[in-house]
Amino acid sequence: MALGISGNLTIDEEFRSGSTDNEVAPLSANATLIAFVNGLNSSPDTGFRQYAERDDMIVGFASGATLSLADGAGAPFSTTVGVATGFSDIDGDPISLFQADASHPNVSVGRDAGDEVAFAIVLDGTKVYIVQYQPVFHTTNGEVDSFLADFHDLTGLIFVQATSTVTTTLGFSDFRDVPSGQDEFAMLAPDTAAPGRDSIAA
Repeated sequence: MALGISGNLTIDEEFRSGSTDNEVAPLSANATLIAFVNGLNSSPDTGFRQYAERDDMIVGFASGATLSLADGAGAPFSTTVGVATGFSDIDGDPISLFQADASHPNVSVGRDAGDEVAFAIVLDGTKVYIVQYQPVFHTTNGEVDSFLADFHDLTGLIFVQATSTVTTTLGFSDFRDVPSGQDEFAMLAPDTAAPGRDSIAA
């Protein structure tokens, strides 16, 4: 099975309890990570911070693989050069994606032109979190939960990639036909010559 994303992770910005998307309070992350992401914007807007999380949306990766966030080129996000999202905060400042800092490559932030963090996307093992610190600008009144009328998403902008280390073991059962001094070549490939024949001599 190939690495894939199952479904969506949604936060709806509503100023009420009981929202039905993926909002949680609090996050299930460890205290150190929560403290870090909360500190990305120490003065959130009224009604924020808001949190959403899922632990079942990343599927199909090999056992033991390392998961990481990446941009469209498969590279970590830059801490200094942003990737434009196409949407803005409520002040009209465009929001771009950055890596939070070099010590947290799996925390990507949406930062406006004034260097204020509007939201963070966090990959924590197989869990994915959204932390939102301020509302983003919407153009249609009364369409908070509409996927058709006024919905912002990061499709095509932020990706999850899996990296695995593959170890291949070759068996060597008979070195009797390997010429003296040729042990280096014999370690590069199995010796498959018939007894009495040299399969690696040029």
